[in-house]
Amino acid sequence: MQNNTAQLKRSDLSLVKDLAYRIWPVSYAVVITEHQINYMLDLMYSTKKLEKDFDEGQQFYGYFENEKLLGFITFENNHPSNRQMKIHKLYVDTHSTKKGIGNTLVDCAKDYAKKTNMNEIVLNVNRKNPAIMFYQKIDFVIDREEIIDIGEGFVMDDYIMKYILPC
Repeated sequence: MQNNTAQLKRSDLSLVKDLAYRIWPVSYAVVITEHQINYMLDLMYSTKKLEKDFDEGQQFYGYFENEKLLGFITFENNHPSNRQMKIHKLYVDTHSTKKGIGNTLVDCAKDYAKKTNMNEIVLNVNRKNPAIMFYQKIDFVIDREEIIDIGEGFVMDDYIMKYILPC
């Protein structure tokens, strides 16, 4: 597959927001309630929050086909002292799964991690999310469980998964 990834600019964040608002109601319908989906979208994908993440150093990459954003990933060197990168967001349009887009986006994060001398990549994934299998296929392993109170009576019931970069 041709690599159609690009680092996103601050001006591209509305594309990320729009795609998240299309993906989440479909992808999470069997995992969390509609009320929690709407709450988390407002919490994590408001223009103000995305701009804050961007301004604080998260890297945003997108996958494009015919100039249309089909997927995105955000990450940062979360713990540079222990050489750990964190993937914050990774989503692919529900009509474009199984095309290798997720792999391509994770490869962007892996390349960035290597260039910046990170040892491992970590991410959170809901314990009921079928994406766990995707991450396991690309050599992420479940490290531990974590429950995060996100307000309004909601929690994120997650696995922390990690990938150790080859030396």
